Amino acid sequence: MACEHDGYREIVTRYDRVAGLLTYYWRCESCGVLLQQADRLPYRPRFAPLPQARYFSRRPGAAAP
Repeated sequence: MACEHDGYREIVTRYDRVAGLLTYYWRCESCGVLLQQADRLPYRPRFAPLPQARYFSRRPGAAAP
């Protein structure tokens, strides 16, 4: 029997790195099909580490704490 998509729904996102676009979709929780686009936002992540932060390189084979 095919899903009628009348149950619960959730919002999921997809990111298009080339276009710099974050898209939100409604998805059926029962079958996982994307039902409808909810919103689109331009988004380009930026990372600017603090100048006072120190980053240590790990030794090969060292276990993470």
